[in-house]
Amino acid sequence: MTFARRLVLGTVLVLLFTILVLFWSAERALRRDLESGVARRLLREAALVREAVPGDTSANAAAIRR
Repeated sequence: MTFARRLVLGTVLVLLFTILVLFWSAERALRRDLESGVARRLLREAALVREAVPGDTSANAAAIRR
């Protein structure tokens, strides 16, 4: 194998490795962002439900139907 071929092959391998690392890190960052967004949304909805449902357990059925 000539020096030029080894140089091209080495460059291609470095580029492929770099692209794989970039895709992997982007996927992890996107997943973390989506999961935190879902968690914030669920907490906000839980707070709304807590405010909508009265503390008196006898009135819960009517409030849930509403």
